[in-house]
Amino acid sequence: MHMRFISAAAGLAAGLFLAASPMASAATLHGTFQLGSRGRSVSLLQSRLAQLGYPVGATGYFGPVTLHDVQSFQKAHHLVVDGIVGPVTEHALFAAGHPAAVTKAAFHAVTNPVTVTVQAGDTLASIAGTYHTTWQALARMNHLADPNRLAIGQVLRLPGRAAASGAAVGDAGSSNGSASVSLPTQSASQSLNAAIVATAFKYLGVPYVWGGENPATGFDCSGLVQYVLQQNGITIGRTSYQQYQQVTPVSKADLVPGDLLFFSTDAPGASHVAIYIGSYPKLGYAQAFIDAPAPGQSVMVQNLHNVYWNAHYLGAGAVEP
Repeated sequence: MHMRFISAAAGLAAGLFLAASPMASAATLHGTFQLGSRGRSVSLLQSRLAQLGYPVGATGYFGPVTLHDVQSFQKAHHLVVDGIVGPVTEHALFAAGHPAAVTKAAFHAVTNPVTVTVQAGDTLASIAGTYHTTWQALARMNHLADPNRLAIGQVLRLPGRAAASGAAVGDAGSSNGSASVSLPTQSASQSLNAAIVATAFKYLGVPYVWGGENPATGFDCSGLVQYVLQQNGITIGRTSYQQYQQVTPVSKADLVPGDLLFFSTDAPGASHVAIYIGSYPKLGYAQAFIDAPAPGQSVMVQNLHNVYWNAHYLGAGAVEP
C-alpha cells in the first residue's frame, strides 16, 4: 500500500530521542503485564508505546489494542512475540530512546499523519493494520455506513491523532496534503452504532419476559440484544454468555454507543447484557444503557454509574457486522 506522508527531517527523530530519554532512565513498570492487566503501570506502558508511535490510549487496561501494539513492538525489536511485557520487553521499551535503538516505530511517530487517503486496493482492515488500530475503530470514527466500501481518494481520520489535532474528515489542509472528500452522511445511512442505539430506543416499555425474543411477546436481556442486532443485519448468539464470547472486548474508558455491556448478576459470568447508549441528559446520566432488567419490569434506560451496576460490571465489547 502506498501512502503519502509528510516528510520529516532526521532531526525530528533526534528530538524524539531527547524527549524520551528521561523516561528511559527513570520509568519502571514493577511487574509482568499481559492481556487483562490493569493499573497505573499499564497506563505508563501505554504512554510509552504511544511515544514510540503505537497509538494506544493510556486507559490503564491491557486490552486487545495494547496487546497488538506490544506484539508489534516485540516483532520490530526481534523479541519473543508473546504479547507479555516482562523484564526483557520492558528494558527494550524504555531503552528505545537511545540513538542506536531508534526504530521504524519511533520514526513513524513523527511522520504519521492524522488522516490517510484511500488508495487502490486498500481495505479498512489493511489500513487498520498499518496504523495499529482496528477496523471497527476506523468505522466508528469516520461514521462509515458500510465498512466494506471505500472510495479511492476518500480521507479517513485515524483514532487518537485526529482527535488530538482537531483535524476533521475532509478538512482542507489536512496534514497529509490529500484532497478533501465527503464521506457518507448519517442522513443517507446511519452509522451502525447509531442505528443500534436508535433501534434499542424503539422498544422502551416492552415487558420483560424470560425467554422473550421479540416485541410482540416481550424480551429478556439477551433476547432484546439479539433482536436489536438482527434488525441491523448482525447475527449474534441467543444467550448473554454466547454474546460475551462473540464481541471484541473494549475497556470501559473506550465505550461508544452501540457497544454491549455485560454484568455478573444472578449467576457467575456474563449473566446479564445491555446496550450502551452514552450519556442520557434527560435523566442526568453521564453514561447510560438500555436493557430488559428483570421480571415485573420493562425495557428501560439505566444509569451505568448506579452502585448496583458498578458492583456487578463484568466487561464490554464491540459488535461486528
